[in-house]
Amino acid sequence: MQFIRLTALVVFFAILTACAGGSPSDLDAEQNPQDAGQDTAEPDDASDASNPGDVGVDSADTVDDPCGVCCPGEQVCSDGNTLSTCADDGSGFTDQTCGDGKICEQGACVDEPICQPGDTKCHDGSTRLVCRAGGTAWRTEDCGTGNSCVDGECLSGDPNGSECTADADCAGGKCRCGSDESCSPAPSRTYCTSTCTPGSCGPDEICVSSDSFNAASYDHCVPKCNETCALAGLSCVSLPTRDSGELTYEQGCYFDSAVDVGEECSSATNCTGGTCLEGYFNTGLCTFECAGGCPDGTACVELQSGTFHCSPLCGDGSLSGSGGCPLEAGGDRWDVQCAPRNTYDGLARRVCVST
Repeated sequence: MQFIRLTALVVFFAILTACAGGSPSDLDAEQNPQDAGQDTAEPDDASDASNPGDVGVDSADTVDDPCGVCCPGEQVCSDGNTLSTCADDGSGFTDQTCGDGKICEQGACVDEPICQPGDTKCHDGSTRLVCRAGGTAWRTEDCGTGNSCVDGECLSGDPNGSECTADADCAGGKCRCGSDESCSPAPSRTYCTSTCTPGSCGPDEICVSSDSFNAASYDHCVPKCNETCALAGLSCVSLPTRDSGELTYEQGCYFDSAVDVGEECSSATNCTGGTCLEGYFNTGLCTFECAGGCPDGTACVELQSGTFHCSPLCGDGSLSGSGGCPLEAGGDRWDVQCAPRNTYDGLARRVCVST
C-alpha cells in the first residue's frame, strides 16, 4: 500500500512539471532577455538576399550613362578659331569656325580683342584712347586745358606741330630747331615734336627716319598731310619712314627748305632721299639708291649700269603713255628725256633719263 502511494506521488509531480511548460533554454531566455534579443536579430540566408545596400548598387548599375565620347551639348575650343560641339548622342564633336573678328575662348566664340586692356594711344593732339576691360573697345579721355596727347599720354604743353620757342613749350619735350637745338640754315619756322620709334607716333603723324634723311637729325613725329600742309610755314613733302617695318615714303609737314625725291637739288643736305645724284643730269637729282620702294610719282629704275635710283615717272609711267618728264616742265631742260627703263622688280616703266 505504501508503494502505491509513492508511485502516485511521482506521477503527480511529473504531470505538474509538464504543465509548467518550456525547456531549459526557454527558461534561460526568460531569465536573460538580452541574450534572447541577440539571438532573434541574428541574420540568416534569406536576410542576405534582401540587403538594401546590395539592391541599391544593382539599381545604379542599370542607369544609362548619357556621355559617350563626350557629353551631349558639351562645347570646347579645339583651337583658337574653332568651336567643337558634342553631338546629341555623345558620339563625337562637330567643328564650327568662329568666323571673322571672333576667337574661341573657354568653349565659346567671342569678339577678338582689338587692344590690351589698359593700353593707351592718342586719338588726336588733345584726346587719348584707353583700351577697355576685355580689350574689345576704346574709350576716349580729354587731356584737358593746357595738356596735349603725346605717345598715349596726356602731358603739359603744346601738341606736336605747334610753333614753339624752346623744348619746355612742347608736350612731347622737343621744339624742332628751337633755342635748345642748333639748325643751320635757320628753318622757315619751328615746331613741337617728340622722339619716336616706328609706329609710335599718333594716328595723324609719321615717324621720320633720320638715317635716310640726315637733315631730320633724329627720328621724330611730324603731322601727316596730303599735297598741302595746313600748318603755316611748313610744306607737304615725301618723308622716309619705317612705320610699316620697311622703308617707305609718306607725305608729312616739314620745313620749306626740304627737297622732295625726284626734284632738282644742289646738295644732299635738304634732300629727303638723302642723295643728290650729280653727274647724270646737268643738275642734281634728289633721290636714293633703292630696292623696290620709291615715293609716289617716281619709280626704282636702273639709271646707271648696276645701280637703281628713284627717278620721276613720265605721266603714269606706262610704256604707252605720252606724259612728259616733270624735270623739263620749264621747257629749258635739254639734258632729260622720257624712255623705258627696267625696274628693280623686273618690270619696265617710262621715266626721266638723261639724253
